[in-house]
Amino acid sequence: MKLISLNLQHNWNFDRHIDFLKQEQADMYCFQEIFASEVQRYEEALGATAFYAPQMYLSHEHYPDVVTEEEGKIERGIAILSRHPLTRSMVPMIDQNFEGIPTPKRRVMRDMNWILILVQGTIDGNDFTVCTTHLPVSDNPATNETSDYQRHCLQNLLRILGQHDDFILAGDINAPRGQEIYDTLAQHYIDWIPQHYETSIDNELHMVERELRYVVDGLFTTNQYVASEVAYVSGLSDHYAIRAILQKKEES
Repeated sequence: MKLISLNLQHNWNFDRHIDFLKQEQADMYCFQEIFASEVQRYEEALGATAFYAPQMYLSHEHYPDVVTEEEGKIERGIAILSRHPLTRSMVPMIDQNFEGIPTPKRRVMRDMNWILILVQGTIDGNDFTVCTTHLPVSDNPATNETSDYQRHCLQNLLRILGQHDDFILAGDINAPRGQEIYDTLAQHYIDWIPQHYETSIDNELHMVERELRYVVDGLFTTNQYVASEVAYVSGLSDHYAIRAILQKKEES
């Protein structure tokens, strides 16, 4: 199974990455920071069916660089697009701070709902469970010091994942490899991102002026899977895309 995971950075980069995504013909795509209004556009372009879940509204008041005054507010979430039929889909809540869809202030992590998407399907006779998420960033992005709220969400995520025997998890962890959140996931599951990568931030496209060198986009699996040809791909969004081939191990 070919999988691609990408933080889309709202709707800013469609023309930049859609040709790549179409050419790859992945079996499943994991998207973070996707606008609800853009989901059908990706479905049609990729010939895939989306399972989307909302996470928040971005408002012009708090995100004027993203949302125009005329737009008012825009719904944003995460999604898994599959080119194969799905047998099951669900959205476990990592941390729900509001009923419905919240409209948070900028960078106030506790004002958002944090979710996981989990889907199951069969590809070439093999059953796959694929998850994606977009976790909260540090309260202090300058140092990336781990916050208690990040720890809280991580423990909830681990509890949810622990209810499933096997899965693939791809997404924006929002915490660097080498620090507590990412490394705790790597202690529980296999981290397939090659060690030679020093960043998953595309500094040519990221809004932050200073250079960021953090591996925050992850690909983890349980022991039942083997990943190959794992690579970051640049020039598509403010984060690199993850591209990988995943196979189920043969049962002995």
